[in-house]
Amino acid sequence: MARICKSIKKLEFDWPRSTDSNSGIIKLIEVQKNLNEVEFICRDEQLRESLEESLIKHADTIQHLIIDWKPFTRILLYLVNLISLEIYLNSNSNELNYLENLSLPILKILKTQGVPFKNLANLIENTKGHLSEISIYDGINEKLIYAIYQNCPNLRYLKISLKNNVNSLIYAV
Repeated sequence: MARICKSIKKLEFDWPRSTDSNSGIIKLIEVQKNLNEVEFICRDEQLRESLEESLIKHADTIQHLIIDWKPFTRILLYLVNLISLEIYLNSNSNELNYLENLSLPILKILKTQGVPFKNLANLIENTKGHLSEISIYDGINEKLIYAIYQNCPNLRYLKISLKNNVNSLIYAV
């Protein structure tokens, strides 16, 4: 497939476990000329690391990224042309500290679950006011509200799930 398909713009993979064809997927990603949109649901840690390394090679063209794992490498530091970012983690991870200095100056859409509030607030502050849509699926705190209020003048859509954080109701009212 990698020999034939070199113009894929959008890749979606739901990869439940490691298989012998992992290297074929990596090769398929690497040969693409204009990869624009990537969605990877992946439960295999070794494959995730390889995926990140191959996606970094497309840092100039990837504009939309959806992942369900904590990035191993600092892949997000390379993807400066992102317009849309979705990160869905199973639980809050304190190991995303590099998000504090991450600058995604043209990011317009941000959807997260399981990203620590402090890291998320810093990411919002570093988007240079271009965010127009934010969805947060695990509550909110005061620092995050302040970051949104101060840094999102173009916000048109805000969705905050309050089901996991009873105190968030106070902040959202």
